[in-house]
Amino acid sequence: MSRTDQIREVIAQQRGRGEMLEEFIRLRARDNPEEKIHEAIAFCREIIEGVPMILDRMREVANERGFRNRVEPLIAQAEDYFLNADDILPESQFGEFGLLDDAYVALKVVDLVHSNPPLLQIDLGGPLGFLRQVLGDDALAMLDGEVEKATARMQAHMQRIQEAAQREAEAQRERQRQQRQDSVWPSAPTRPSPGPDRQQCGACSGSGRVTCTSCYGAGSHTQSYSRVDWEGN
Repeated sequence: MSRTDQIREVIAQQRGRGEMLEEFIRLRARDNPEEKIHEAIAFCREIIEGVPMILDRMREVANERGFRNRVEPLIAQAEDYFLNADDILPESQFGEFGLLDDAYVALKVVDLVHSNPPLLQIDLGGPLGFLRQVLGDDALAMLDGEVEKATARMQAHMQRIQEAAQREAEAQRERQRQQRQDSVWPSAPTRPSPGPDRQQCGACSGSGRVTCTSCYGAGSHTQSYSRVDWEGN
């Protein structure tokens, strides 16, 4: 089961516990007509229900366009928060209303990726603005801290990828250097060990190879010197 499927299960479990959500929306919109209050309650549920679909689509498009390394840590942080039973507004205590903070964190994370570069053709300004009005400044300050954790998680992930790439590049350069060295200094052929009727060569010590002390196996060498003419140039 994917983590977004787990999120769908959480939403389904809280669907019948909407008393506090309706009560809170009525309190926030008490000066509005009943029709507007019902629309606000329905919009809350629409936002919550849409979170797993948006996360799935964001992951899919990021994979298609090669942004997975940058997007996946952000999505994972949003999923972690949604599935955490002891978050800022725990649904065990607040029921369906306790899913609004989870939805806000998820949409903020998606908007963070969505804005640069744009991956999804979706307007998150309306849902996020509505959730800001419903949740209030105190809750938003704590929830924005969760979004900062997602950003830090992405940055740490990208740093690990860069360090791994640097290590691989250094290892590749070392392999190439070793290959060049081996081409200049070929491995010596295996020689039989000295027996009773054999003597070890004093020049090569039995390796079967004597390296030129001038060119060291390169086949040639250069020598630089300075000459002064009669005029001192």
